[in-house]
Amino acid sequence: MQAWPTSPTQAEQVRLRHLAQQDLLSIACFGGDASTASAALASGASIDEPSTFPTRSPLELACCGGHTEIARLLIASGARIDGDPAGPTPLRMACGNSHINTVSMLLAAGA
Repeated sequence: MQAWPTSPTQAEQVRLRHLAQQDLLSIACFGGDASTASAALASGASIDEPSTFPTRSPLELACCGGHTEIARLLIASGARIDGDPAGPTPLRMACGNSHINTVSMLLAAGA
């Protein structure tokens, strides 16, 4: 009988760290916490990769919540302004939730 591993392998540790960074960025974007979003980006969170839950990009989450400052930060950091072609765009999410300031910023940025 093989023993159950007591600790994650190095590859598993890297993967868990990546998921934690990504989820932290997504939670910060959804909740409107600009300082945490900045810290997550600085620690290596991927700008366009969706979190494990909900499966939306950080920019989509920021726009859905009307967090214009965070959306601006993400775009300045290189986020795809048109989002995932298979889903609703950040602009559509901001429009659908009546976030006029976010809509204006996205349009000015080229959405």
